[in-house]
Amino acid sequence: MTVSSFRPILFAAAILCGAMATADATTGAPDHRETCRTMAASYDEVIASCSALIASDSEQGRDLAMAYAHRGDILQLKNDLTRAMADLDEAIRIDPTFATPYVTRGIVWARSGNPDRALVDYDRAIELDPGMVLAYYNRAHAWKRKGDYPRAIADFTRTLEMRPDVAAFHAARANVYEDMRDFEHAIADYSEEIRLAPTDINALLKRGGVYRDAKDFSHALADFDTMVKLAPQDPRSWRSRGLVRMMMQDLDGAIGDFTKSLEIDPQNLSAYVNRGGAYSLSNQRDRALADYDKAIKLAPTYPLSYVGRGDALRAKGDRNGARAMYRKALSLEPNFPPAMNALQKLGMKS
Repeated sequence: MTVSSFRPILFAAAILCGAMATADATTGAPDHRETCRTMAASYDEVIASCSALIASDSEQGRDLAMAYAHRGDILQLKNDLTRAMADLDEAIRIDPTFATPYVTRGIVWARSGNPDRALVDYDRAIELDPGMVLAYYNRAHAWKRKGDYPRAIADFTRTLEMRPDVAAFHAARANVYEDMRDFEHAIADYSEEIRLAPTDINALLKRGGVYRDAKDFSHALADFDTMVKLAPQDPRSWRSRGLVRMMMQDLDGAIGDFTKSLEIDPQNLSAYVNRGGAYSLSNQRDRALADYDKAIKLAPTYPLSYVGRGDALRAKGDRNGARAMYRKALSLEPNFPPAMNALQKLGMKS
Protein backbone atom coordinates (compact mmCIF):
# COMPACT_ATOMS: atom_id res chain seq x y z
CA MET A 1 0.00 0.00 0.00
CA THR A 2 1.16 3.51 -0.70
CA VAL A 3 1.46 6.18 1.95
CA SER A 4 -1.74 7.81 0.73
CA SER A 5 -3.60 4.53 1.30
CA PHE A 6 -3.08 4.90 5.03
CA ARG A 7 -4.39 8.46 5.28
CA PRO A 8 -8.06 7.46 5.85
CA ILE A 9 -7.09 6.04 9.28
CA LEU A 10 -6.62 9.58 10.56
CA PHE A 11 -9.79 10.67 8.81
CA ALA A 12 -11.81 7.90 10.45
CA ALA A 13 -10.52 8.89 13.87
CA ALA A 14 -11.28 12.53 13.21
CA ILE A 15 -14.91 11.70 12.45
CA LEU A 16 -15.17 9.81 15.72
CA CYS A 17 -13.80 12.82 17.59
CA GLY A 18 -16.11 15.36 16.07
CA ALA A 19 -15.15 18.78 14.73
CA MET A 20 -13.77 21.41 17.06
CA ALA A 21 -12.80 25.08 16.66
CA THR A 22 -9.33 25.79 15.29
CA ALA A 23 -8.59 28.46 17.88
CA ASP A 24 -9.67 29.23 21.42
CA ALA A 25 -12.68 31.50 21.13
CA THR A 26 -11.53 33.69 24.02
CA THR A 27 -7.77 33.99 23.56
CA GLY A 28 -7.26 33.16 19.90
CA ALA A 29 -4.54 30.68 20.93
CA PRO A 30 -4.01 27.62 18.76
CA ASP A 31 -6.36 24.75 19.57
CA HIS A 32 -3.94 21.82 19.80
CA ARG A 33 -6.80 19.34 20.15
CA GLU A 34 -8.30 20.33 16.81
CA THR A 35 -4.96 20.45 14.98
CA CYS A 36 -3.99 17.08 16.43
CA ARG A 37 -7.15 15.58 14.98
CA THR A 38 -7.36 17.41 11.67
CA MET A 39 -6.58 16.32 8.13
CA ALA A 40 -6.01 19.89 6.99
CA ALA A 41 -2.70 20.58 8.77
CA SER A 42 0.72 19.37 7.70
CA TYR A 43 2.19 16.23 9.24
CA ASP A 44 4.66 18.24 11.32
CA GLU A 45 1.92 20.55 12.57
CA VAL A 46 -0.19 17.59 13.65
CA ILE A 47 2.74 15.97 15.45
CA ALA A 48 3.58 19.24 17.21
CA SER A 49 -0.01 19.79 18.33
CA CYS A 50 -0.45 16.21 19.53
CA SER A 51 2.84 16.46 21.43
CA ALA A 52 1.74 19.74 23.05
CA LEU A 53 -1.62 18.20 23.95
CA ILE A 54 0.04 15.16 25.53
CA ALA A 55 2.48 17.34 27.49
CA SER A 56 -0.29 19.65 28.74
CA ASP A 57 -1.81 16.99 31.04
CA SER A 58 -5.22 18.29 29.96
CA GLU A 59 -6.28 15.01 28.36
CA GLN A 60 -7.28 11.78 30.07
CA GLY A 61 -8.65 8.40 29.09
CA ARG A 62 -9.91 8.12 25.52
CA ASP A 63 -8.92 11.72 24.71
CA LEU A 64 -5.31 11.08 25.74
CA ALA A 65 -5.27 7.77 23.89
CA MET A 66 -6.58 9.57 20.84
CA ALA A 67 -3.71 12.07 20.93
CA TYR A 68 -1.16 9.26 21.03
CA ALA A 69 -3.03 7.37 18.30
CA HIS A 70 -3.15 10.38 15.98
CA ARG A 71 0.51 11.16 16.49
CA GLY A 72 1.36 7.52 15.87
CA ASP A 73 -0.69 7.55 12.68
CA ILE A 74 1.17 10.57 11.32
CA LEU A 75 4.52 9.12 12.35
CA GLN A 76 3.84 5.96 10.35
CA LEU A 77 2.82 8.11 7.39
CA LYS A 78 6.23 9.78 7.73
CA ASN A 79 7.82 6.29 7.79
CA ASP A 80 9.01 6.67 11.39
CA LEU A 81 7.72 3.24 12.32
CA THR A 82 9.63 2.86 15.61
CA ARG A 83 8.18 6.02 17.15
CA ALA A 84 4.78 5.25 15.65
CA MET A 85 4.74 1.84 17.31
CA ALA A 86 5.63 3.38 20.69
CA ASP A 87 2.77 5.88 20.44
CA LEU A 88 0.26 3.25 19.38
CA ASP A 89 1.34 0.93 22.19
CA GLU A 90 0.77 3.78 24.64
CA ALA A 91 -2.65 4.59 23.16
CA ILE A 92 -3.70 0.96 23.61
CA ARG A 93 -2.26 0.83 27.14
CA ILE A 94 -4.28 3.91 28.12
CA ASP A 95 -7.50 2.67 26.53
CA PRO A 96 -7.47 -1.01 25.51
CA THR A 97 -11.05 -0.70 24.20
CA PHE A 98 -10.18 1.97 21.58
CA ALA A 99 -10.25 0.21 18.19
CA THR A 100 -8.49 2.79 16.01
CA PRO A 101 -4.91 2.38 17.32
CA TYR A 102 -5.15 -1.38 16.82
CA VAL A 103 -5.78 -0.79 13.12
CA THR A 104 -2.94 1.68 12.80
CA ARG A 105 -0.58 -0.56 14.76
CA GLY A 106 -1.59 -3.39 12.45
CA ILE A 107 -0.50 -1.22 9.51
CA VAL A 108 2.85 -0.62 11.20
CA TRP A 109 3.29 -4.36 11.76
CA ALA A 110 2.38 -5.03 8.12
CA ARG A 111 4.80 -2.38 6.86
CA SER A 112 7.48 -3.90 9.10
CA GLY A 113 7.04 -7.26 7.35
CA ASN A 114 5.01 -8.99 10.05
CA PRO A 115 1.53 -9.71 8.68
CA ASP A 116 0.79 -12.23 11.44
CA ARG A 117 1.13 -9.59 14.16
CA ALA A 118 -0.90 -7.24 11.96
CA LEU A 119 -3.70 -9.79 11.76
CA VAL A 120 -3.87 -10.06 15.55
CA ASP A 121 -4.39 -6.30 15.82
CA TYR A 122 -6.96 -6.18 13.01
CA ASP A 123 -8.88 -9.02 14.66
CA ARG A 124 -8.93 -7.13 17.95
CA ALA A 125 -10.12 -3.93 16.25
CA ILE A 126 -12.98 -5.82 14.59
CA GLU A 127 -13.87 -7.45 17.90
CA LEU A 128 -14.09 -4.01 19.51
CA ASP A 129 -15.84 -2.35 16.56
CA PRO A 130 -17.42 -4.80 14.08
CA GLY A 131 -18.39 -1.92 11.81
CA MET A 132 -14.87 -0.52 11.35
CA VAL A 133 -14.44 -0.60 7.58
CA LEU A 134 -10.70 0.08 7.60
CA ALA A 135 -10.05 -2.86 9.90
CA TYR A 136 -11.54 -5.26 7.34
CA TYR A 137 -9.80 -3.43 4.48
CA ASN A 138 -6.36 -3.62 6.04
CA ARG A 139 -6.89 -7.19 7.25
CA ALA A 140 -7.72 -8.14 3.68
CA HIS A 141 -4.36 -6.73 2.57
CA ALA A 142 -2.63 -8.79 5.25
CA TRP A 143 -4.35 -11.97 4.05
CA LYS A 144 -3.36 -11.13 0.49
CA ARG A 145 0.26 -10.65 1.53
CA LYS A 146 0.18 -14.11 3.12
CA GLY A 147 -1.26 -15.56 -0.09
CA ASP A 148 -4.60 -16.45 1.51
CA TYR A 149 -6.73 -15.12 -1.31
CA PRO A 150 -10.12 -16.52 -0.18
CA ARG A 151 -9.86 -14.73 3.16
CA ALA A 152 -8.67 -11.57 1.44
CA ILE A 153 -11.68 -11.69 -0.87
CA ALA A 154 -14.00 -12.27 2.09
CA ASP A 155 -12.69 -9.21 3.93
CA PHE A 156 -12.73 -6.99 0.86
CA THR A 157 -16.29 -8.15 0.21
CA ARG A 158 -17.26 -7.23 3.78
CA THR A 159 -15.62 -3.83 3.22
CA LEU A 160 -17.66 -3.32 0.07
CA GLU A 161 -20.88 -4.37 1.78
CA MET A 162 -20.36 -1.46 4.16
CA ARG A 163 -18.95 1.04 1.63
CA PRO A 164 -19.82 0.09 -1.96
CA ASP A 165 -19.25 3.69 -3.03
CA VAL A 166 -15.46 3.67 -2.55
CA ALA A 167 -13.69 3.04 -5.85
CA ALA A 168 -10.41 2.03 -4.18
CA PHE A 169 -12.12 -0.84 -2.38
CA HIS A 170 -13.33 -2.31 -5.68
CA ALA A 171 -9.81 -1.91 -7.07
CA ALA A 172 -8.30 -3.75 -4.12
CA ARG A 173 -10.61 -6.74 -4.51
CA ALA A 174 -10.09 -6.73 -8.26
CA ASN A 175 -6.34 -6.95 -7.70
CA VAL A 176 -6.79 -10.14 -5.68
CA TYR A 177 -9.05 -11.65 -8.33
CA GLU A 178 -6.41 -10.73 -10.90
CA ASP A 179 -3.72 -12.55 -8.89
CA MET A 180 -6.07 -15.54 -8.79
CA ARG A 181 -6.43 -15.34 -12.58
CA ASP A 182 -10.16 -14.90 -12.07
CA PHE A 183 -10.43 -12.44 -14.92
CA GLU A 184 -14.23 -12.27 -14.97
CA HIS A 185 -14.54 -11.06 -11.38
CA ALA A 186 -11.49 -8.80 -11.70
CA ILE A 187 -13.03 -7.07 -14.72
CA ALA A 188 -16.35 -6.68 -12.89
CA ASP A 189 -14.65 -4.92 -9.97
CA TYR A 190 -12.46 -2.73 -12.15
CA SER A 191 -15.57 -1.82 -14.14
CA GLU A 192 -17.30 -0.70 -10.97
CA GLU A 193 -14.21 1.28 -10.01
CA ILE A 194 -14.37 3.01 -13.40
CA ARG A 195 -18.09 3.70 -12.98
CA LEU A 196 -17.34 5.42 -9.69
CA ALA A 197 -14.24 7.21 -11.02
CA PRO A 198 -14.65 7.42 -14.81
CA THR A 199 -11.56 9.55 -15.40
CA ASP A 200 -9.21 7.38 -13.32
CA ILE A 201 -6.43 6.48 -15.75
CA ASN A 202 -5.03 3.81 -13.45
CA ALA A 203 -8.36 1.99 -13.36
CA LEU A 204 -8.48 1.90 -17.16
CA LEU A 205 -4.87 0.73 -17.24
CA LYS A 206 -5.63 -2.14 -14.86
CA ARG A 207 -8.84 -3.26 -16.56
CA GLY A 208 -7.21 -3.04 -19.97
CA GLY A 209 -4.36 -5.19 -18.66
CA VAL A 210 -6.79 -7.84 -17.45
CA TYR A 211 -8.62 -7.84 -20.79
CA ARG A 212 -5.21 -8.23 -22.48
CA ASP A 213 -4.22 -11.14 -20.21
CA ALA A 214 -7.59 -12.75 -20.91
CA LYS A 215 -6.84 -12.31 -24.64
CA ASP A 216 -9.91 -10.12 -25.06
CA PHE A 217 -7.93 -7.75 -27.24
CA SER A 218 -10.86 -5.72 -28.58
CA HIS A 219 -11.96 -4.65 -25.09
CA ALA A 220 -8.34 -4.07 -24.04
CA LEU A 221 -7.83 -1.86 -27.08
CA ALA A 222 -10.99 0.10 -26.24
CA ASP A 223 -9.71 0.81 -22.71
CA PHE A 224 -6.32 1.93 -23.95
CA ASP A 225 -7.94 4.07 -26.67
CA THR A 226 -9.82 5.82 -23.88
CA MET A 227 -6.59 6.24 -21.93
CA VAL A 228 -4.95 7.87 -24.95
CA LYS A 229 -7.84 10.33 -25.22
CA LEU A 230 -7.92 11.13 -21.50
CA ALA A 231 -4.17 11.22 -20.90
CA PRO A 232 -2.28 11.72 -24.18
CA GLN A 233 0.82 12.84 -22.27
CA ASP A 234 0.96 9.68 -20.15
CA PRO A 235 3.48 7.33 -21.80
CA ARG A 236 1.71 4.31 -20.31
CA SER A 237 -1.34 5.03 -22.46
CA TRP A 238 0.62 4.62 -25.69
CA ARG A 239 2.82 1.74 -24.54
CA SER A 240 -0.17 -0.25 -23.26
CA ARG A 241 -2.04 0.22 -26.51
CA GLY A 242 1.10 -0.66 -28.43
CA LEU A 243 1.37 -3.99 -26.61
CA VAL A 244 -2.19 -4.91 -27.54
CA ARG A 245 -1.65 -3.87 -31.14
CA MET A 246 1.46 -6.02 -31.29
CA MET A 247 -0.51 -9.00 -29.95
CA MET A 248 -3.12 -8.31 -32.64
CA GLN A 249 -0.32 -8.34 -35.27
CA ASP A 250 -0.80 -4.64 -36.01
CA LEU A 251 2.95 -4.11 -35.98
CA ASP A 252 2.95 -0.70 -37.66
CA GLY A 253 0.40 0.55 -35.15
CA ALA A 254 2.38 -0.94 -32.29
CA ILE A 255 5.62 0.67 -33.44
CA GLY A 256 3.85 4.01 -33.76
CA ASP A 257 2.48 3.76 -30.23
CA PHE A 258 5.82 2.73 -28.71
CA THR A 259 7.49 5.59 -30.55
CA LYS A 260 4.95 8.05 -29.15
CA SER A 261 5.55 6.68 -25.67
CA LEU A 262 9.29 7.24 -26.12
CA GLU A 263 8.75 10.77 -27.37
CA ILE A 264 7.04 11.53 -24.06
CA ASP A 265 9.50 9.55 -21.94
CA PRO A 266 12.84 8.87 -23.69
CA GLN A 267 14.04 6.89 -20.63
CA ASN A 268 11.20 4.36 -20.87
CA LEU A 269 13.01 1.01 -20.74
CA SER A 270 9.91 -1.11 -21.42
CA ALA A 271 9.00 0.92 -24.50
CA TYR A 272 12.44 0.30 -26.05
CA VAL A 273 12.17 -3.43 -25.35
CA ASN A 274 8.61 -3.55 -26.68
CA ARG A 275 9.44 -1.57 -29.82
CA GLY A 276 12.48 -3.77 -30.34
CA GLY A 277 10.18 -6.77 -30.30
CA ALA A 278 7.81 -5.16 -32.79
CA TYR A 279 10.72 -4.29 -35.09
CA SER A 280 11.94 -7.89 -34.90
CA LEU A 281 8.51 -9.26 -35.77
CA SER A 282 8.34 -6.90 -38.76
CA ASN A 283 11.79 -8.04 -39.96
CA GLN A 284 13.47 -4.72 -39.12
CA ARG A 285 16.28 -6.40 -37.21
CA ASP A 286 18.80 -3.55 -37.27
CA ARG A 287 16.25 -1.18 -35.75
CA ALA A 288 15.42 -3.86 -33.22
CA LEU A 289 19.10 -4.17 -32.27
CA ALA A 290 19.36 -0.40 -31.88
CA ASP A 291 16.41 -0.39 -29.48
CA TYR A 292 17.80 -3.28 -27.44
CA ASP A 293 21.15 -1.49 -27.26
CA LYS A 294 19.39 1.59 -25.86
CA ALA A 295 17.53 -0.58 -23.35
CA ILE A 296 20.77 -2.21 -22.22
CA LYS A 297 22.40 1.18 -21.82
CA LEU A 298 19.48 2.33 -19.67
CA ALA A 299 19.39 -0.85 -17.53
CA PRO A 300 22.45 -3.10 -17.98
CA THR A 301 21.09 -5.71 -15.55
CA TYR A 302 17.66 -6.18 -17.19
CA PRO A 303 17.79 -9.70 -18.69
CA LEU A 304 14.91 -9.39 -21.16
CA SER A 305 16.82 -6.81 -23.22
CA TYR A 306 19.59 -9.36 -23.84
CA VAL A 307 17.07 -12.04 -24.80
CA GLY A 308 15.44 -9.68 -27.29
CA ARG A 309 18.82 -8.73 -28.72
CA GLY A 310 19.69 -12.40 -28.98
CA ASP A 311 16.48 -13.11 -30.87
CA ALA A 312 17.28 -10.34 -33.36
CA LEU A 313 20.82 -11.68 -33.86
CA ARG A 314 19.51 -15.21 -34.33
CA ALA A 315 17.08 -13.96 -36.99
CA LYS A 316 20.06 -12.38 -38.77
CA GLY A 317 21.87 -15.74 -38.71
CA ASP A 318 24.34 -14.86 -35.93
CA ARG A 319 23.92 -17.94 -33.73
CA ASN A 320 27.06 -17.33 -31.71
CA GLY A 321 26.06 -13.74 -30.98
CA ALA A 322 22.59 -14.90 -30.01
CA ARG A 323 23.98 -17.57 -27.68
CA ALA A 324 26.19 -14.96 -25.98
CA MET A 325 23.19 -12.74 -25.37
CA TYR A 326 21.09 -15.55 -23.90
CA ARG A 327 23.91 -16.59 -21.61
CA LYS A 328 24.39 -13.00 -20.53
CA ALA A 329 20.71 -12.91 -19.56
CA LEU A 330 21.18 -16.11 -17.53
CA SER A 331 24.21 -14.66 -15.77
CA LEU A 332 21.97 -11.83 -14.61
CA GLU A 333 19.03 -14.05 -13.66
CA PRO A 334 19.77 -17.80 -13.48
CA ASN A 335 17.08 -20.02 -14.97
CA PHE A 336 15.41 -17.01 -16.62
CA PRO A 337 12.71 -18.81 -18.67
CA PRO A 338 12.89 -16.68 -21.88
CA ALA A 339 16.66 -17.22 -22.07
CA MET A 340 16.39 -20.94 -21.28
CA ASN A 341 13.75 -21.40 -23.99
CA ALA A 342 15.78 -19.40 -26.51
CA LEU A 343 18.86 -21.56 -25.93
CA GLN A 344 16.77 -24.68 -26.41
CA LYS A 345 15.60 -23.35 -29.77
CA LEU A 346 19.26 -23.06 -30.73
CA GLY A 347 19.73 -26.67 -29.70
CA MET A 348 22.05 -25.64 -26.87
CA LYS A 349 22.11 -26.05 -23.12
CA SER A 350 22.53 -23.18 -20.71
